[in-house]
Amino acid sequence: GHRMVKNWLYPLNIITINSTEVELQAPNRFVRDWVEKNLGKELKHTFQELLGSSLEYCRIKSIA
Repeated sequence: GHRMVKNWLYPLNIITINSTEVELQAPNRFVRDWVEKNLGKELKHTFQELLGSSLEYCRIKSIA
């Protein structure tokens, strides 16, 4: 719920967003890896619904 969003999604920054690509930036590798493993599919599905089915990439990079 709210705690998961606060802990794992709030720290992400949107770097690129368009009809074919979403690139997010995590503050560190731990957050990046956790989000990719536990929320990656849901994030891509949500962005596909918002941006259209032509979304090809949903990537998460880390600062550190």
